[in-house]
Amino acid sequence: MTDLVQPLAVEGCSPLYCLAGDVRLLDSAETPTAPKLLAPLDPLIYDRRLTRQLWDYDYTWEVYTPPARRVRGYYALPILAGVKFVGHVDPKADRAKKKLVIVNRSLRRGHRVALAVRELACFLGLAKMPPS
Repeated sequence: MTDLVQPLAVEGCSPLYCLAGDVRLLDSAETPTAPKLLAPLDPLIYDRRLTRQLWDYDYTWEVYTPPARRVRGYYALPILAGVKFVGHVDPKADRAKKKLVIVNRSLRRGHRVALAVRELACFLGLAKMPPS
Protein backbone atom coordinates (compact mmCIF):
# COMPACT_ATOMS: atom_id res chain seq x y z
CA MET A 1 0.00 0.00 0.00
CA THR A 2 1.32 3.44 -0.90
CA ASP A 3 1.65 6.30 1.52
CA LEU A 4 -1.24 8.76 1.63
CA VAL A 5 1.06 11.76 2.06
CA GLN A 6 3.74 12.69 -0.46
CA PRO A 7 6.73 14.91 0.39
CA LEU A 8 7.40 17.79 -2.02
CA ALA A 9 10.64 19.64 -2.58
CA VAL A 10 10.36 23.31 -3.49
CA GLU A 11 13.57 25.31 -3.73
CA GLY A 12 13.86 27.86 -0.94
CA CYS A 13 10.99 26.41 1.13
CA SER A 14 10.86 24.29 4.22
CA PRO A 15 9.59 20.70 3.69
CA LEU A 16 6.12 20.52 2.15
CA TYR A 17 3.66 17.66 1.93
CA CYS A 18 0.49 16.92 -0.01
CA LEU A 19 -1.92 14.05 -0.42
CA ALA A 20 -0.52 11.49 -2.85
CA GLY A 21 -3.76 11.68 -4.87
CA ASP A 22 -3.26 15.42 -5.38
CA VAL A 23 0.19 15.18 -6.98
CA ARG A 24 -1.39 14.90 -10.44
CA LEU A 25 -3.15 18.23 -9.80
CA LEU A 26 0.23 19.87 -9.28
CA ASP A 27 1.44 18.46 -12.58
CA SER A 28 -1.51 20.02 -14.44
CA ALA A 29 -1.36 23.35 -12.57
CA GLU A 30 0.85 24.92 -15.23
CA THR A 31 -2.07 24.93 -17.67
CA PRO A 32 -3.42 28.50 -17.99
CA THR A 33 -6.85 28.94 -16.47
CA ALA A 34 -9.29 31.81 -16.10
CA PRO A 35 -8.63 33.89 -12.98
CA LYS A 36 -10.36 32.67 -9.82
CA LEU A 37 -11.17 34.57 -6.64
CA LEU A 38 -9.93 32.84 -3.50
CA ALA A 39 -11.64 33.13 -0.15
CA PRO A 40 -9.54 34.92 2.50
CA LEU A 41 -9.11 31.72 4.52
CA ASP A 42 -8.56 29.37 1.57
CA PRO A 43 -6.12 26.58 2.50
CA LEU A 44 -3.90 27.64 -0.41
CA ILE A 45 -3.08 30.94 1.32
CA TYR A 46 -3.77 30.46 5.02
CA ASP A 47 -0.05 30.18 5.82
CA ARG A 48 1.21 33.71 5.04
CA ARG A 49 4.87 32.75 5.35
CA LEU A 50 4.51 29.86 2.90
CA THR A 51 2.40 31.93 0.49
CA ARG A 52 5.16 34.55 0.45
CA GLN A 53 7.85 31.89 -0.13
CA LEU A 54 6.04 29.99 -2.88
CA TRP A 55 4.41 32.82 -4.80
CA ASP A 56 6.06 36.01 -3.58
CA TYR A 57 2.57 37.17 -2.61
CA ASP A 58 2.07 38.82 0.76
CA TYR A 59 -1.61 38.52 1.65
CA THR A 60 -3.32 39.63 4.82
CA TRP A 61 -7.05 39.33 5.44
CA GLU A 62 -7.75 42.89 6.59
CA VAL A 63 -11.24 42.47 8.03
CA TYR A 64 -9.85 43.07 11.54
CA THR A 65 -7.30 45.70 10.49
CA PRO A 66 -8.25 49.29 11.38
CA PRO A 67 -9.50 51.06 8.22
CA ALA A 68 -6.63 53.57 8.17
CA ARG A 69 -4.08 50.72 8.07
CA ARG A 70 -5.71 48.59 5.35
CA VAL A 71 -3.74 48.11 2.15
CA ARG A 72 -6.12 46.10 -0.03
CA GLY A 73 -9.47 46.52 1.69
CA TYR A 74 -11.88 45.10 4.22
CA TYR A 75 -12.60 41.80 2.45
CA ALA A 76 -10.09 41.72 -0.41
CA LEU A 77 -10.01 38.42 -2.28
CA PRO A 78 -6.77 37.25 -3.92
CA ILE A 79 -6.92 36.46 -7.64
CA LEU A 80 -5.26 33.24 -8.80
CA ALA A 81 -4.61 32.76 -12.53
CA GLY A 82 -3.10 29.35 -13.21
CA VAL A 83 -0.20 29.13 -10.76
CA LYS A 84 0.26 32.86 -10.16
CA PHE A 85 -1.38 35.42 -7.93
CA VAL A 86 -2.20 38.35 -10.18
CA GLY A 87 -3.96 40.77 -7.85
CA HIS A 88 -7.01 41.21 -5.65
CA VAL A 89 -10.54 42.60 -5.62
CA ASP A 90 -12.34 44.02 -2.59
CA PRO A 91 -16.06 43.35 -3.15
CA LYS A 92 -18.96 44.70 -1.13
CA ALA A 93 -22.49 43.37 -1.41
CA ASP A 94 -25.06 46.17 -1.71
CA ARG A 95 -28.08 44.05 -0.89
CA ALA A 96 -30.54 46.97 -1.08
CA LYS A 97 -29.59 47.60 -4.74
CA LYS A 98 -28.89 43.90 -5.44
CA LYS A 99 -25.42 44.73 -6.74
CA LEU A 100 -21.87 43.65 -6.04
CA VAL A 101 -19.67 46.73 -5.82
CA ILE A 102 -15.90 46.50 -6.27
CA VAL A 103 -14.49 48.91 -3.69
CA ASN A 104 -10.84 48.39 -4.62
CA ARG A 105 -8.91 46.25 -7.06
CA SER A 106 -5.45 45.66 -8.37
CA LEU A 107 -4.81 43.37 -11.31
CA ARG A 108 -1.75 42.66 -13.43
CA ARG A 109 -2.00 43.62 -17.08
CA GLY A 110 -3.34 40.97 -19.39
CA HIS A 111 -5.73 39.45 -16.86
CA ARG A 112 -9.48 39.89 -16.74
CA VAL A 113 -11.49 39.13 -13.65
CA ALA A 114 -15.01 40.17 -14.72
CA LEU A 115 -16.26 36.58 -15.07
CA ALA A 116 -14.97 35.60 -11.62
CA VAL A 117 -16.63 38.69 -10.10
CA ARG A 118 -19.88 37.87 -11.89
CA GLU A 119 -19.72 34.29 -10.57
CA LEU A 120 -19.32 35.69 -7.03
CA ALA A 121 -22.29 38.02 -7.55
CA CYS A 122 -24.39 35.05 -8.72
CA PHE A 123 -23.30 32.97 -5.75
CA LEU A 124 -24.40 35.80 -3.44
CA GLY A 125 -27.75 36.09 -5.23
CA LEU A 126 -26.93 39.55 -6.60
CA ALA A 127 -26.87 38.64 -10.32
CA LYS A 128 -27.78 35.91 -12.74
CA MET A 129 -25.40 34.25 -15.15
CA PRO A 130 -26.33 34.90 -18.78
CA PRO A 131 -27.26 31.80 -20.77
CA SER A 132 -24.27 30.22 -22.53
